[in-house]
Order: sequence, then C-alpha cells, then structure tokens
Amino acid sequence: MRLGQQLNISFALTLFVPMLVGTVFSIMFFSQKIQEDAISKMRSDLKIARLIYQNSVQEMSNLATAYAQKKTLAVLIKLDMKKKLDDDLAASAKFYGLDMITLVDSSRKVLGCSHLSEKNNELFPAKPYLDAVFSGASVGATERLSGDEWDAAERLPSARYPRGLAIMGAAPIYDRQGKNITGAVIIHRILDHRSAVIRKIHRTLNLDTMLFEDIRLVGSAASEQLAGETVLPSEATLRKALKQRLETVIPVFRRGGHISVCLTIRDTRNKPLGILMIQTRVDGYLLTRDIAIITQIIIFLTGCFLAFIMRAMIERKILTPVKGLREGTERIARGDYHHTLEVTSTNEIGELSRGFNQMAASLSAYELHLKEMNQKLVEYNKTLEQKVEKRTEALNTTLQEVEAANEMITDSIQYARRIQRSLLTSPDIMANYVPNSFYIWMPKDIVGGDFIFTEYLEDGFIIAVVDCTGHGVPGAFMTMIASAALRRIISDGECYNPGEILRQLNFTIKTLLHQDSDRSLSDDGLDAGVCFVSEHGPLPEEKILTFAGARLPLYHMHGERLTSIDADKQSIGYRRSDLNFNFTNHVVNIRKGMSFYMLSDGFADQLGGKKGLPFGKKRLKKLLQENADQPFETHREVLFKAFYEYKGERERQDDVTVVGFTFL
Repeated sequence: MRLGQQLNISFALTLFVPMLVGTVFSIMFFSQKIQEDAISKMRSDLKIARLIYQNSVQEMSNLATAYAQKKTLAVLIKLDMKKKLDDDLAASAKFYGLDMITLVDSSRKVLGCSHLSEKNNELFPAKPYLDAVFSGASVGATERLSGDEWDAAERLPSARYPRGLAIMGAAPIYDRQGKNITGAVIIHRILDHRSAVIRKIHRTLNLDTMLFEDIRLVGSAASEQLAGETVLPSEATLRKALKQRLETVIPVFRRGGHISVCLTIRDTRNKPLGILMIQTRVDGYLLTRDIAIITQIIIFLTGCFLAFIMRAMIERKILTPVKGLREGTERIARGDYHHTLEVTSTNEIGELSRGFNQMAASLSAYELHLKEMNQKLVEYNKTLEQKVEKRTEALNTTLQEVEAANEMITDSIQYARRIQRSLLTSPDIMANYVPNSFYIWMPKDIVGGDFIFTEYLEDGFIIAVVDCTGHGVPGAFMTMIASAALRRIISDGECYNPGEILRQLNFTIKTLLHQDSDRSLSDDGLDAGVCFVSEHGPLPEEKILTFAGARLPLYHMHGERLTSIDADKQSIGYRRSDLNFNFTNHVVNIRKGMSFYMLSDGFADQLGGKKGLPFGKKRLKKLLQENADQPFETHREVLFKAFYEYKGERERQDDVTVVGFTFL
C-alpha cells in the first residue's frame, strides 16, 4: 500500500472517525443531559409545591387550635346561645377565609355550624381523626367530604363547589378550667379552581398547577399567556400515578410537549385521595438542545477542514522527499553497496538518511543494552510492589483507627445535640402560650452556643435569647450552665425582673466559673436579652413588656415604625464584667399590632453579598420595616430567606438565633 494511501487511511481513522463518533456521542449526551436537568428541576419544584401544600394543611391545624382556645367560645357553648354561636362561627369563617366551621360535643352532636344552622343537634359523621382530637391532639389533613357535607357546602352563598376535596383542621375544645375536653372544632377549605393553595403554588413556581380528586380535575391555575395549552394526562396514567408512593414524572419531549410531575395526596389513614400535578412546556429545553447540536456540528466541520489542510502540508513537506529516499534504499537492496544516501537537507528527512548509514552498526549494541535495562526494571518493580503492599496495609490500619475515633466523637456530639435541644422551648408549647410567635435556631455546628429560654407564669411569660461564648461543643457547655442558672433564678428564686435576672445571672456565672479573680484560667461568658410580658397593665386588657439586655437589643414594630431598644454595653460572666453592675429595665406599653424581635449577633455578623461585608443591623432594620405590612406568620420565612440569599456560598460565621412575637 502506497504511503499516500496509508496517510489517507490514517487521517480517516485517527481524525475523521473519532471526531464523527465524538460529535454523535456529544449530541446524544447533551440531549440526555438537558432532559435529565429539566426533569430534575421539575422534581425540585414539586418539593416546593409539597411544602406549600403541607404548610396550608398545617395552617388549618393552627387555625383550628387558635379558634378552639377562644374564651368567648366556651362561654357561648356553656350558656347554650346557639344563635350567637352560629353568628360567631359565620363571622370567623369569613374573617379567616374558611368555607365551613363546625362545633361538636364529645358525642359528635353538632353544637354550631357557620354555614347551615339546620345541622344543629344532628350527629356529625364519624371521622377517623375525631378519636385523635378527643384525645387532645390537633389535626390537619386533606379529606374527601361525605355526601351530607357536600349538600351543606352546595347551599353556601357562593354555590360554586363541585364534589371533590377539602383541607381540614380540627382541634379539641377544653372546659374553662382547661382540663376536660368538651368538644371539637372542625374547619374546612374547599379545594377547587379558586383555592388559595393552588394559586400560591402557581405564583411561586410560575408553573401550571392542577389538583385531581382521584383522576377528576377539580382545580387548576395556569398563566394567562399559556391558557388553553395545559395538557391532561390519560386516565390510565393518572390511575397509575395515584397508586405511587413517590412522585410520578410524565415527560413528553417533542415540539409542543410538556413535563408533568404528580404527587399523591393522602388522608389521615394514608389512603390516596387525589393528585397534585405541576406542568411546564419543553420548548425552551428543546431550543437549548438544538443550539448544542448545531454547535457540535460546526465544531465537527471545522475539524474536518483543518485536517484536510494538515494532510496537504504533510504531503508537500514529507511524502515527496521520502520518495527520493526510497529510490536510494532500493539501489542498496539490489547490491550497490558503494551507493550511499545523499543528505540534501538538515531537517528530519536528512537526519533519517544519516541515521540509516549508522543503523546497522548501532543496532546490536542497542539490543544488548535494552535487555540489561529490562532485567533491572523487572527487579525494581518487584521490590517496589512489596514496599507498596506494606505501606498500604499500614495506612489501612491507621485509617480504621481514625474512622473509629471519629465515629465515637460524632456520636458523642450528636448525643450532646439531643441534650441541648431538650433545653430549647418546644414550638408547640410556645405556640400555646404565645400563639403569634416564631423562632429560628441554627447552630453553626452540630451543637451551638445560642439558646432560647422561656418561662410561662400565671400573669405572663418570660422569654430570653442567650448568646454564649463561641460555638460548637464549648458553646454548648456554656448554654447548659446558663440555662440551669436562669431556671434557678426565675423558677426557684421567683425573680421576674429582667434587669435583676441579668444581674443575678452575671454573679452566678462569674462565681460558678471562678472568674471573679485575676487568677482564673477561663474567661467565658455570654450576651443576653430578657423580656417579661405582664398581663396586668395600668389599663384593663393592657399588657406591659419589660426588657433588659446585655449587648443584645430588642426591636419592636408598631405599624411601619421600628424602634430599637439598645442593651447595656456590659456582657455577663466574663472576668472583665462588673460583678455589681445593675442592668437597665426598659418598659413598653403593649398596643394592638405591636411586634417584637430579639436576635443573637450571628445574624447581623454574617458575611456575604458581593463585597463579603457583614449583614449589619442597618440592613436588618430595613428588612423588618419593608415587611411590616406583611402577615406576621410570614416574617420567619422572610428572615430565613434574606439570611441565606445574603450568605450565598460563604461559610456561616456563628450560631444564629431569632425570636419574634406579636400581639394582635
């Protein structure tokens, strides 16, 4: 085979074929990757939709609990004032955006009904969740209403409901002493095309959202520009999705196609009731795929063109001189030993001619040298393998010891975390005593140096945010010391004065850690803010808040006006802390609509943003003012989102703790 033919075949095998195969595989890879990314994004969006739906269910449970605790409710039930009770139920249903509120006694007899007074004294259906409610638990779930309930719903003034699903919340009603359960309150929101939860999912994700009862569409929300383009899966597909415990993905990757992701909605007995589905068009993903394909084709054609130019240069620079070299070697092969190859160039072809004349004499010496080197290499490799095996065995032993030690340390820290969490206020208990409240507790490590302390009294409650020295395990030890000291001062010592509480806490920490002398080996302490809310103000129905702080301020909002109550610039427990320092009490007459916030310095000190600067108190105050007109129950999510958006990919600087409460 001629050298020119070999060159053509070599170019085809080494350049053209690999580039063609690479282009085809790249196109297949990008197409598959784009589809996987699209499905992955829809799965992530479905998780957000699930959270929104679960929050709506939890909201119903919270509303039922709050309504069951109304003082006027127990009075109306005890006095058997059915007309006023029905009016109060109807007004509450309208105020909270509920479709039905029903009160039943412990025998399931209807005591009052917001939507149909004729139901009074009838038996309420034997719902499975009523056993849990009459045992003292609050329940929130999705349910399919009975025929009688739908008949009642169709008689509502709106008369807009098809037969379908509803979100339910139920809570027990206690007697005036708070000991015995006398009945239950059951609230409903019908799920249909106007349901707030469907619209919220659509607004949050900007995706078409549909809700099915079994396989029948009962509610949907779609963008105006995409109206009419929503595609419903087949009945067989919906029935299959209804039986799945995990989400079901229905991808249709073609022009005008859609990606649909389905989530099964279940009742309190884990039986499937319907399907929550979100949907998006795939045209945008297909456009990205087409651009990637065109780019790969252009790269392939450019490579072919460059390979053709390279082949022409090789033929001109190499093949033509090699033909002359071949003619000279053929003369030597015919016996013309006096013929020598003429060296006419100084490039590689000329060097090849000179090397040909020296090749025969040097070949034997090279072969002997190569055999000796090969033997030495075999012996060296054998010795090296033995050393590697010994070293690997030693490293494996060390690694096992390190892993065992790390597991013991991690288990110990996890156990410490459970102990520390037991010191925190339970969200459920806090919600009972301070219904309109929230807190954020995010330790930097598994355990942290921040904690929240609460004490509920007959005439009010005490709530404190404490930021101890450091974070992680050292900070966690300080939290347990400080928590025990606070419990002894408030509960055992019956001290409710915030300033006095901080003074005694300062004395206790300094003396307990022997930091009241210059010879102390440690210098640990804490910053804190303490609020005491008293139910007895100067005027009837007026409450008073007394605050004292050790470097942790209190913010309170009334309307759009934000006020910052600065803490004393004195920390607690350190060697430099004044043992006899008297902390300042600040008194606030609580008005309706006031909101209060206490934060540890981990929130404001977090580095982030484009310049890597701290979040800062100025930005924190602006954030609270900008969201003053938003519902208070959204403030936790607002603070949480703002913190993580500002932090970005940066590491957290410190433990973060936030407490907020309001008086409606």
